Amino acid sequence: MNGDSIQISYDDVPYQIYSFPQTHPDRLSVIGKLFGMTPALVDKCRVLELGCAQGGNIIPMAFNLPESDFLGIDLSSNQIAAGGKMINAVGLKNITLKQVHLLDFNESEGDFDYIIAHGVYSWIPENVQEKIFQICRTQLKPQGIAYISYNTYPGWRMSGMIRDMMLYHTSGINDPETKANQSRALVAFLSDAVTGGKNPYGEFLKAELKKLNKQPNSYIIHEFLEGYNEPCYFHEFVDRAKQNELQYLGEADFTTMMASNINPKVDEVLKGIKNNIIATEQYMDFLRNRTFRQTLLCHQEVKINRAIDVKIIEKFNLSTHLKPESDDLKIEEGIEITFNLRKVPKVKLDKPLPIAILSFLCEKSPQSVGYNETIAYAEKILSENNIKLTDDLNNIVCGFLMKCYINNVVEFSSITPHVVNNISEFPIASTLARHQAQLGIHVTDQRHKPSKLNLFFQQVIILLNGENDLKMIKEKLLKMVEFNEFTIQIKGEQVNDMKRVETFFDENLENCLKDMAKNALLIG
Repeated sequence: MNGDSIQISYDDVPYQIYSFPQTHPDRLSVIGKLFGMTPALVDKCRVLELGCAQGGNIIPMAFNLPESDFLGIDLSSNQIAAGGKMINAVGLKNITLKQVHLLDFNESEGDFDYIIAHGVYSWIPENVQEKIFQICRTQLKPQGIAYISYNTYPGWRMSGMIRDMMLYHTSGINDPETKANQSRALVAFLSDAVTGGKNPYGEFLKAELKKLNKQPNSYIIHEFLEGYNEPCYFHEFVDRAKQNELQYLGEADFTTMMASNINPKVDEVLKGIKNNIIATEQYMDFLRNRTFRQTLLCHQEVKINRAIDVKIIEKFNLSTHLKPESDDLKIEEGIEITFNLRKVPKVKLDKPLPIAILSFLCEKSPQSVGYNETIAYAEKILSENNIKLTDDLNNIVCGFLMKCYINNVVEFSSITPHVVNNISEFPIASTLARHQAQLGIHVTDQRHKPSKLNLFFQQVIILLNGENDLKMIKEKLLKMVEFNEFTIQIKGEQVNDMKRVETFFDENLENCLKDMAKNALLIG
């Protein structure tokens, strides 16, 4: 496939617009610091995104990091134009989007602290893949970090089988949407047809259909129906990086680097090759049948220390997405407290110090707090409950927090996101969030996570400009419903009776705002 055919594909069927928190410079910076690097300050850095599409990922970064500089490039002129409109609408001056073919990108654009290529590498020809490595080698600063995501074997061999069948089934169809719909229909047909007992193939097809049904057509078109989709083994990717004087740093999802949920006997075997991180990661891919990686690279000259000194945690801000099951927290030895969140494994603790720390982070969520503030709170609570403090308190706390980070319970950050965890008299959402809601696209929260809001939430967030209190918001929403600017549905049925509509707002508006506060969508 040549460059022109790729351009037509993405111009005709743009990707959905949303952010990817795993690509954020703050995430990359934290992992770099854990492994002994000294990456650039996130709030004063230079970032390049290759294949930025409409800027759904890089624009929110620029919005919340006004003293950093951002450049996004993409082949699709339509998507670059759409991104430019959003930049102008929210008044950003620290970001530029350019329509550039990767092969034409050159060193005149300068050097970068962070380079991001999400959803690009596996979907381009080999010579363009090589260009990504060259850009990272020549334009990544000495302590810079590059993020590249790609499809991997062995897991993608099974997905590749689905792709091959889709391509065969839709070979005579030109319209992209029809191709996507027919591809869904094919997998649905196969899933229904392959039945009987616990047929592994049938179970696989059912699982694939379930995943596809959660995705828009644009995902099927670009993930399965593009002319290029060339997965590779992890060790092959690392070898190509090495040829370009780059080395493996880690994964953007740190949890995946841990040998969790692996048979203890297998873990013992992996420990035998612990000094070879590449082999260990490759064997874990074999064990997990991994399909996708989000790999971080740095220059070969950088000295990486994989023996993490947990004291580095003292320099990070901390946050959690968990909540205690009960508001009645007892800081006592042997009293078990459970923390959880929907779709997240429960965390059960029975030691006063960990309970005090996690309860404090829950109380502050979605805000992040400094390590020293967290320690001070824990010391205060333990003292109030007559619990003796140990001399090695910092070591214990750092060890606990590292375990939480490994298990995706606590997040580390080098910056403090602008977010509040309560509802003010005149609540405020960011200019960007309000603009995204007006467009009806995913709204990026203050932690760079995308939220798909229903129509009611969209209309509410648009009004959160700091000039409307709860009463005024309700009045404006009622007028909008009255003039048919949007509708309220209850259990799939449109509500036309204005008294029922008013009752709906009375019962749901405040909870809506509370949900926004919990999900880092309010800044004041």
